[in-house]
Amino acid sequence: MAAQFGKNLNFILHPSAVVSYEIDQMVCTMQHKEIEMSNQIESIFARLPGLFVARSDLRTRSEKARATLLLEAGEDRVRLRIADGAVTVLPANGPMDGWDIALRADSGAWYDHWQAIPAPDAFDIFGMVRRGRMRIEGDFTPLMRHLQLIKDILALPRAAA
Repeated sequence: MAAQFGKNLNFILHPSAVVSYEIDQMVCTMQHKEIEMSNQIESIFARLPGLFVARSDLRTRSEKARATLLLEAGEDRVRLRIADGAVTVLPANGPMDGWDIALRADSGAWYDHWQAIPAPDAFDIFGMVRRGRMRIEGDFTPLMRHLQLIKDILALPRAAA
């Protein structure tokens, strides 16, 4: 394969060299997009309390609820505490930070979950688990006790999409 650089310079490039360059560019682009998506996911997690406050029906339903969720998007982790009619986002810096239930997914799964009309495999936390896009770990009692409330809180960013 001949490549022309400038007006008079011709170089013969080996086809595998061109292919590996294109693959390297794709990997760099994909890593850059994952970092951007990770930052977006962190900011969406941080906005959850503000979105929650705007919904009086959720505040009423959460008055008796008590649960701490670990929300993990790839390497990024936060704790979402639901207690006494309020939602707060706390850091999850180490293994001693307590939580009741962990929802672990990659950034793409969370991003798909928050689309205005999510795909069937991203519409619900259990749908994401069934398709292998999310893992749920921990004590299922608070999750099942407050299931609809938790699902509604996690779906709040859809209204903003």
